[in-house]
Amino acid sequence: MDRRSSSWALVMTSPPINVVDINSNVNWAVALLRDPASVARTGAQAPDVWLGDQVKLPRYPAICVEPGPLVRELVGAQRQFATTNDIIIMCYVGRVQDESVNQAQAVDVGQAVVNILHEHAQMGGRAIHSYVQRVEPGYATRANTLLRVCRLTFVTMQEELFPASAP
Repeated sequence: MDRRSSSWALVMTSPPINVVDINSNVNWAVALLRDPASVARTGAQAPDVWLGDQVKLPRYPAICVEPGPLVRELVGAQRQFATTNDIIIMCYVGRVQDESVNQAQAVDVGQAVVNILHEHAQMGGRAIHSYVQRVEPGYATRANTLLRVCRLTFVTMQEELFPASAP
């Protein structure tokens, strides 16, 4: 292996500077929603806040947090990026029973999650800003059971700086 290909491999494998990590963002949201203060507000017990959507949910309310798309936009010639990362949060409140009761419960749990997330808009210093962009009450089917759910789209806005590229 010649010296040039060796240095190229070093550049390609060196870690980027300040790169947005989707899993880190999702794990932050899960940890926040499992915090005892958050549990008291949403009614979902800490074990019922899940990383990723679940096929079967043992109890309700249950909250599932999963990664959505990450989009990078080049904002400078110096390899600087404005990055947005969607995080999808599903708030399940139980089997569909009385339409008005279930819907109100789903919206209440969803709004509690929105309030918690908005109180931490900079995500503990990891984001420039974050916010819940969409609140969508509706239905979902899990294990052949129709459930009432409130789907939230949580958007994070972060900056990235990649290292200089090899010539």
